[in-house]
Formats: sequence, structure tokens, C-alpha cells
Amino acid sequence: MKRGTTRTRKISPWLGLLGLLGFISPILYIELSNPNALLFLGFFGFLGFYFEGKMSNTLRDERFQYNEQRAVATASQITHVSMAFILIITVNWVSQRGIEIAYTFLVAALALLWALQISLPLGLLYYYENKE
Repeated sequence: MKRGTTRTRKISPWLGLLGLLGFISPILYIELSNPNALLFLGFFGFLGFYFEGKMSNTLRDERFQYNEQRAVATASQITHVSMAFILIITVNWVSQRGIEIAYTFLVAALALLWALQISLPLGLLYYYENKE
């Protein structure tokens, strides 16, 4: 966000439908048997555009900025704890089941965490602004 702007940007909530492209990932993984196809799970991050679109042209006052900082901090904490948990599971799987299943799990988990890091702050901000 640019400094000095008093309103949020105007986008359509319909851009959130791009997040549905994430459902292509399991289909490609099954068809191609390539774990790298699971990177398409990152498209779920576009679901955050729905919440940003719902808050289009909102006044950026002190309360909004406080809620924005709170949402980003909460989302970062959630994704970092999830990342540590996923890495522990992956290391365990490498020692027990082999590198291939661990690689597949890690690719899918990283793509989902990336999507979560993008969309969760926007969803939390929408919740903080409208529900509290």
C-alpha cells in the first residue's frame, strides 16, 4: 500500500474465483505423477482477493491500520508455527518412508502455506473490520 493513500484499492471480489485454479493441482498430480504439479495449490492464495474486494475503497483510518497490523502478525504466527510442524513431519517421513513421499508432502505443504500466507491476512482483516 502506498504511503499517504486514504482509501484501499478498488478491485472486484470476483478475482477471488482465481483461487479455484488450485483445484487443478490434484488432477495434474494424478495425471502426470509429478509432485511439482502440486505447486498449483498456491493458487488458493487468490481467494484473498475476495476479501480485499469486499473492502474496496475503505477508509484507511487508525483503526483500519491497527487491524491490518494485527491481521498480518496473526497470519505470520500461524504460518510460521505450521511451517515448523510440517518440517518436523517431513524429516520424520524421510527417515521412515523415503525421500519421494517426503518431497511430495513438502511441495504440497509449502504451496498451501504460501497460499495461506497470502490470503489469511486479508481474511482476518475483513473479520476484524466487520465482525468486531
